[in-house]
Formats: sequence, C-alpha cells, structure tokens
Amino acid sequence: MAASLLRLHFHDCFVKGCDASLLLDSSGTITSEKRSNPNRNSARGFEVVDEIKAALEKECPRTVSCADILALAARDSTVLTGGPSWEVPLGRRDSIGASIQGSNNNIPAPNNTLQTIITKFKLKDLDTVDLVALSGSHTIGDSRCTSFRQRLYNQTGDGRPDSTLDATYAAQLRRRCPRSGGDQNLFPLDALSPGRLSDPLNRPPYCASSLFGGNVSGLSRHTPPGFYFLPTHPPTLSLPLRLLFSALRSTTNGFLRSLTLLWCIVPGWPIEPGR
Repeated sequence: MAASLLRLHFHDCFVKGCDASLLLDSSGTITSEKRSNPNRNSARGFEVVDEIKAALEKECPRTVSCADILALAARDSTVLTGGPSWEVPLGRRDSIGASIQGSNNNIPAPNNTLQTIITKFKLKDLDTVDLVALSGSHTIGDSRCTSFRQRLYNQTGDGRPDSTLDATYAAQLRRRCPRSGGDQNLFPLDALSPGRLSDPLNRPPYCASSLFGGNVSGLSRHTPPGFYFLPTHPPTLSLPLRLLFSALRSTTNGFLRSLTLLWCIVPGWPIEPGR
C-alpha cells in the first residue's frame, strides 16, 4: 500500500497540480481521472485516503484538505518503507474539477522514450535532475504485465524482445506474462527488496537491464555531479535510475528539492478549501 499511496500523490500532482483531483469520482460534470489509462485498474489506495479523511473530519471538520492528506501519506509511506523523512508544507486546496485528458497525456508512461519523459517533466518545470530523483521511488511496489509486455515480445515492432533486457530474467517473466492474457499479473519493481526503498549503494554495481523505460537508460548521462547511475542485479522492473539514496548522500536535498518543486505545480482549476 505504501507504493500505491506514493503513486497516487505523483499521479495527482502531474495532472493539474497537487489538488486531489485524482480522488474525484465521475459525475454529471466530471469524468474521473481514475478512468484514465495510467490509473484504470491500476491506481489504488483510495479507501485508505477515505479512512484518513473521515478520521480527520471527526476531529477538525473542513480543515485538512484531501490534497494535504495525499502529500502526508506519500511522506509517511516513504518513511515506513525505509526512505527519508521531510517536513510537508500544508495548506493545499482541493480541486472541484478533474482532467482525464491531462491524466492520459501528462503522466509519464513506462513505455515512453527518454525524450518524451524529459519533455513531460519539463512541461511541469521539472528538469532531468528532478526526473532522476523522483524516479527513485520505483524501488517499491509492483508492475502489471501489461505495462512491460512489449519489451518481452515486440519492443520495436519487429516481433523481437528488447535486446537490452537480460535474457534469463525475461524468460522468467514470460512464464506469468504471456503474449496475451495475464494483463493484471503483478511483478515486483525491485526483485531484491520489493517492500523497501532500498539503498543501491550497499549493492555491487552489477550490469543489469530494466523492464520499465528501456529507452531511458541514456538518462545516466543527465545525472548531475554527485549522482550515480547504479542498475541492480538481478534485473528489476524499475526504471534503471536507482539513485534516490545516492542522491541524498551526495546531494543531500536532491530528492526533497524535487518533491518541493512537484508540490509547487500550480493547479489550474477552481478550488475550494477543505473538501
């Protein structure tokens, strides 16, 4: 659940800003972002947010916004899985509108090219340093078969798997991720420590590929001084950017700086307090 709550926060902020628009259900005037391609049959944790909101409303009605709850839940999920802690600025307001189009178009996808991902971050005033730092959260959670199937069978449209993917690991994955069917089968993003935001610096720098973002391996050249490109072994499903802890060690506020910039994405819809 920790990875799911962290993902909810990112998918919320990357559409219209950190305004909890992702939590809105469809109505006469709203098409829910829950129905978008990145979120449908994938995003979860909504019931946890509902429980937190209900408890807060009993103690202090119409005071704490759902947007703040998402931000706090992301922070606490990071801490509980072995990651860093940080002070969360509060005072966000909740959106009264959603954008399924923005959710479909703005959220980086696992099969996007490097340039597409960089462009999507740039549109939010986030640079490649932010991309690298925030991608460190892909050390926890699971991925669905449908999210990486093309790399197993038809990466470039020629009916062949991605040549950068470790052949032994790919064979293991094909057992539960066939050419058709099994779309919802889950695989850990990090085969070594799927439940923790683990430290790649404590591991040998084996050369291994990643299932997510086969075209973003070139991102290593975009890392700033003091950041390290350390793929892991055995190969994992995560982006090959296992940099969160190395960033925090060498550039102390790298991850936290990027989170702060993410929070500063300004919502563009009408807002109201404490919904």
